[in-house]
Amino acid sequence: MQYAAGAGIRSSSNARSDNQSWGLGGFVGASFKGGWGPDETTGAYTVRQFGLIPTRTGTLAVALAAQSDSGTFDAAAAALSKMAVVLAENVGELTGGHCS
Repeated sequence: MQYAAGAGIRSSSNARSDNQSWGLGGFVGASFKGGWGPDETTGAYTVRQFGLIPTRTGTLAVALAAQSDSGTFDAAAAALSKMAVVLAENVGELTGGHCS
């Protein structure tokens, strides 16, 4: 049985602006959503993304999160981009699946 509302969720995960091209935004074929914000106590930014990436065997769910030493949004987003590069370099060794 397929969850009908899932199509709308995947569709909105593909709608993003150019300024969200960091992290999974640089991953070909990824559908994702992200969030960010400063810590209430320290003010350091945490950025996170949850998404689906294609693999040779299907789709793989991933979650990335980072908080930089400097505490800035830009540095944390750059850390997510580095994680996405490592993920892309190794995606051939990962297996995904299919939901129905």
